[in-house]
Amino acid sequence: MRRLWASLLFLLALSAPVMAQGFIPAQQTPWVYADDYGRWAIRGQATNTFTFKPAAVCQITQLGNRTSPSFYAFSAAVGYAPVLIADVNPSNSEIVTPTVAFTPTQTTCGVTLSAANTHTTFTLQSGSAGLQEALNQAAVSTQPYVTQVLLSREWFKLVSLLTSVKSTVNPATIIYNATGTSKAQLVDVTKSPWVYYTWNGTHYVAAPVNATVPTVTAGAGAGTSPTIAVVGTGLSGNVTLTTGTTPTASGVVFTLTWPAIASGGFQYAPTCSITSVGATAYTTGTATSTAGPPATAVLTASSTALAASTSGFVFHYDCN
Repeated sequence: MRRLWASLLFLLALSAPVMAQGFIPAQQTPWVYADDYGRWAIRGQATNTFTFKPAAVCQITQLGNRTSPSFYAFSAAVGYAPVLIADVNPSNSEIVTPTVAFTPTQTTCGVTLSAANTHTTFTLQSGSAGLQEALNQAAVSTQPYVTQVLLSREWFKLVSLLTSVKSTVNPATIIYNATGTSKAQLVDVTKSPWVYYTWNGTHYVAAPVNATVPTVTAGAGAGTSPTIAVVGTGLSGNVTLTTGTTPTASGVVFTLTWPAIASGGFQYAPTCSITSVGATAYTTGTATSTAGPPATAVLTASSTALAASTSGFVFHYDCN
């Protein structure tokens, strides 16, 4: 027995210096999962009332099965997080961005929401699948490193639920419309290689680490003498467009063209999604791609032409 105790004490003595050398506590890891911040739900207490008692109702603690610290659901450290009003009648559900996020007192907490529908029995949930809440948390972090906010398969699943409420809410629009911070980087871990997004002061944009950015050429679907540009990487980025005169219905809006394989282009026909994310929406086009070299991806207008001489079109492309 003495030998057993001596052995245990010896092992403990060995382990103590290791622990002292800097194991980072779980809540201080330099990465978080966005979906861990998107699983909260606060039950409504009165019709069309989005303040709650007591204030502890809005303090969310240890969500998910990973590392997620406690956080205030309605923090607006860098930007207001959209809120899903999940009504007992699904057709009444809506996603609204707060105009005011109250600093919690000892008794109350909540937000001001301009709801279009009347909500009697409802819960409030994240309208960004947790992304904006995670960014708000990262913005107030005192840690010396940049927080990596991971966009996992579970985050995309949560986003699909939001899309069923509002069709224009999807992964690309949530990322593009997020209010970010230089203290946080987004990482889409569902792609291979992973896609990194960095904050440029206005939007999150794909970091140039994956492949050579394609060139972009406008077609008749963009009108005569349009202005067009592309920013991003070979896998992900944004095409900005100001249409010219008389855009053609069912015409090619633009073509993305990758370089030769040796210069960073695809060795195959990429699978691309092209999504309208700008202030001026156009959601009815279709995307196709062809093998190279050079590989291409084409956005074709529907039977409804784009508006002529109009700015604000932004199309986000994701290719793999």
